[in-house]
Amino acid sequence: MDSHDYHIRSLNNKADAGDGQGADKDLLSASIVKTRSIIEEHEITRTMADVHFNKILGLIESGKQQGASLQCGGERQWDTGYFVKPTVFSDVTDDMGIAKEESILKFKDIYEVIERANNTSYGLAAGVMTRDINNALKISQNLDAGSVWVNCYDVVKSQTPFGGFKKSGQGRELREYALHECTEIKTVTINFPEKYL
Repeated sequence: MDSHDYHIRSLNNKADAGDGQGADKDLLSASIVKTRSIIEEHEITRTMADVHFNKILGLIESGKQQGASLQCGGERQWDTGYFVKPTVFSDVTDDMGIAKEESILKFKDIYEVIERANNTSYGLAAGVMTRDINNALKISQNLDAGSVWVNCYDVVKSQTPFGGFKKSGQGRELREYALHECTEIKTVTINFPEKYL
């Protein structure tokens, strides 16, 4: 599976995190042309509900309004159902809504990945897709996220704590960490008269 195929498959699911390369304008243009042809060949899966469907359409509209260049897709697929054509934008900057939600972005090196991923008010979870275990370790250690999944996503086990950083919730769920959320630690100091000692 080449990287374009991987990215297009990811567009039909949550776009968690991708493994990309830095690219100059000519290479990026060639990549967009190839991506368009691949999109036309792929089956599209529907979004889960009208709320998610409308959120995706809203993000697409905000991308256009904020100056990103729509390369393909960007609209409802059929008259019925919650189907959105796979969508590709170029000229996206990190301050745009489409760069922060439901996106796959290109990057130059892992330090850029870490900086861009941490440039958000939230930090519930992150996904890293890579063949390089050293990159996986460096990225996962430096991401401001409560859970980091490497080469997988949304793997929640009752044996591991779950919860976010920043504005993504308070505390942790599961395991003994959840008990801390249900208890309040108190220190009581009593000075007894000598006759009670």
